[in-house]
Amino acid sequence: MLLEESGHSADVSDSASDAIKMVKMNVYDLILMDLNMPGLRGEAAIRVLRWNLRLETPIIVLSGEITTDTLTSLQPLGISGFVAKTEDFDIKLLREVDRVLNA
Repeated sequence: MLLEESGHSADVSDSASDAIKMVKMNVYDLILMDLNMPGLRGEAAIRVLRWNLRLETPIIVLSGEITTDTLTSLQPLGISGFVAKTEDFDIKLLREVDRVLNA
């Protein structure tokens, strides 16, 4: 809802495996990927998108567990940004989406 209220259109998936299916059927300008998802974790889904599907679409990672180690492990996967789930999540998310889309 936040993205749509800001003028973006958005599709939502309940799991990483569903998100992968959606990406196979649609073209997206940006992907927001949570690390904690049912079934397949976000890191594994990003590996599939990047390595198996050769997807170059920017990916922003969302998580409550953003640490230096997490970011270091995600860098080889070609993420474009990250947003920690903190008190000011909405503001940070919109800023990061705008930064990545306008890069």
